[in-house]
Amino acid sequence: MINLLPPFYRERLKQEERFRLLTILGISLATFLLVLALLLLLVRVILVQELSFQSLQLASLEEQFSKEDSVLQEVKSTNLTVERIKEFRGEKQSLNLVLQELASSLPENLFLQTFSYTPPLEKRKKDEVTKIPAKIAVTGEASTRKLLLQFKETLQKSSAFSQVTFPPSNWVSPTDISFSFQATLEQ
Repeated sequence: MINLLPPFYRERLKQEERFRLLTILGISLATFLLVLALLLLLVRVILVQELSFQSLQLASLEEQFSKEDSVLQEVKSTNLTVERIKEFRGEKQSLNLVLQELASSLPENLFLQTFSYTPPLEKRKKDEVTKIPAKIAVTGEASTRKLLLQFKETLQKSSAFSQVTFPPSNWVSPTDISFSFQATLEQ
């Protein structure tokens, strides 16, 4: 095909063709940018929804764990109470045995008036644990010094007591003696 148009018109046609090409290219680019913007907006909306869903799940899990923590604390508290009850019952049983041993050691005409019990203790200093054994302190009345001496010897022979100490004031009077003693309990 031969173009018979003058050069001025040919130039104008080329410019119009370039303009159309640039217009088509601009519209295509604008459409692409608009679609890309819409896709990015859609991704942002989806991510915001997912973030809110995850935060709700996190709150739910925190609430569940806090409930489980309270249940765990309650279980620990109950276990501690049971352990203390076991220790208390163990002390009571050992105290019962001590009282039975003390009663079986008593001769006639010797009476006990007061009984004091100090339970065993554990003292902790850094890495060292010091155990202090249980102790008893007793006061009473004896009719004669001989009965009191017999009682002392019986206590010292007993396997339930150790370090039985009678103060010297117990031995001053020969009759109608108000006495006291202390002893450490064997485990």
